[in-house]
Amino acid sequence: MFAASAAPDDSWRKCYGVHSYMMQCCTGITTREITERKDLKECFEKSKPGPPPPFSCEVDKCIGKKFGYYGDDGFEKEAFTSFIEEKIVDNEALVAAIKKKCINGDLSKYGHPDMCDIMKMQICFNNQFLKECPKWSNEGRCEGFEEIIVPECVFDD
Repeated sequence: MFAASAAPDDSWRKCYGVHSYMMQCCTGITTREITERKDLKECFEKSKPGPPPPFSCEVDKCIGKKFGYYGDDGFEKEAFTSFIEEKIVDNEALVAAIKKKCINGDLSKYGHPDMCDIMKMQICFNNQFLKECPKWSNEGRCEGFEEIIVPECVFDD
C-alpha cells in the first residue's frame, strides 16, 4: 500500500504520475476541460529531459498558473476551491473530500517534507479522486487501472 508521507524512496512517483490519465479512465465523474487543455503542454515541454529532480514543483506551478490557482504569492486556496467547484460537475462527495482533506486539511501527510505544498495538494487530490470514482474504464491505456493502480495508490487519510 502506498503511503505518501512515508515514502523517502521513489514509490510516490508512480502514483503521482497517474494523474495524467486517471481522469480519462474514470468514467463515473464528469470533469470540464481539465485534461484537454492544449496550453498545458508547454508546462511539460519546459521541463528538462530525463527524470525530474526529486521534488521538483515546476510543472505543478506552471499548471497552477494556467488554471489560475498558483500566483506570485504561491498556492491560492480560494482560487483552487473555485477551480474544483467549476471543474468537477457531478460528484459532490469528491468536491467535499477535496475541500476537507486537501484545501482545508493537513497537507504534510501527503508527501515528503521537502515537497512543496502544490505537489502535496496534487497527491491529496489524486487520492480523493481515486477513492471517489464510482466507475472505471477498462479500455486501452485504462486496462487494469482499477485493479492495479487504485489499490497501490489509494491510502487512508
